[in-house]
Amino acid sequence: MTLDGRVTNLTAGTVLLADLSGFTGMTEVLLRHGREGAGILSGILDHMFTRAVRTIHGFGGAVAQFEGDGLLAVFPESLPWSAYHAASSLLTYFQTNGLQRTGLGAWQITAGLALTSGEIEWGIAGDSRLVHLVRGQAVYDAYHLSR
Repeated sequence: MTLDGRVTNLTAGTVLLADLSGFTGMTEVLLRHGREGAGILSGILDHMFTRAVRTIHGFGGAVAQFEGDGLLAVFPESLPWSAYHAASSLLTYFQTNGLQRTGLGAWQITAGLALTSGEIEWGIAGDSRLVHLVRGQAVYDAYHLSR
């Protein structure tokens, strides 16, 4: 199959969409403090996304893309229960570790998760600027559930 002249793969699998909430207010306050605030924000994002990536990989999934304060992961069709366990683990982690205390304030970060299974198409699209693309019914359903 091709997309914009590029080869893509069509498969079935499970999509995990994680959307973190609470960053807008935190970002506004921290960035008023220049480099110090930006460093704190970067550290919090790095810590949370590192945990999410390790959890997803540990259960056999792959992070397909990061989107601001969220991420999209895919799991092979043969691992739907692994996707469920990854989502459950992430939800527990964010519920117990969501309060972020810093020298500049404290903020509660929560996670909204959507887990769907179905068709997934992935590949590289574009001509002069290439982008990684993940789409399909499972992706659309996950976005719909997360809104």
